[in-house]
Amino acid sequence: MRVAELEKMYQLEDTYWWFVARRDLVRRLLLRHLPPQGSRRIADIGCGTGATLSLLRPFGRTVGMDVASEAVGFCRHRGHEGLVQGNAADLPLADASFDVVTALDILEH
Repeated sequence: MRVAELEKMYQLEDTYWWFVARRDLVRRLLLRHLPPQGSRRIADIGCGTGATLSLLRPFGRTVGMDVASEAVGFCRHRGHEGLVQGNAADLPLADASFDVVTALDILEH
């Protein structure tokens, strides 16, 4: 993704209806389907600029991964840690190491 597009996403992600509605859907699904338990590990594949990672934080320890180093930089600017630059086609994450995995807006692109 071009840096200019990532900048737009970063600026709009907290208020634009698409991003807001998608995060609300994810939040509702997690509240409905996650069993109550202590520590969960959650991976957000294709984390973009990190707004969904912010939503996921209360549900467990998060790891964000994006192919673009610039996207990872925006996530750091939001205060996220546990970030990995990588490709979803060749995940640099250990098998069976997460309780929840999201991959939003990447498969159709």
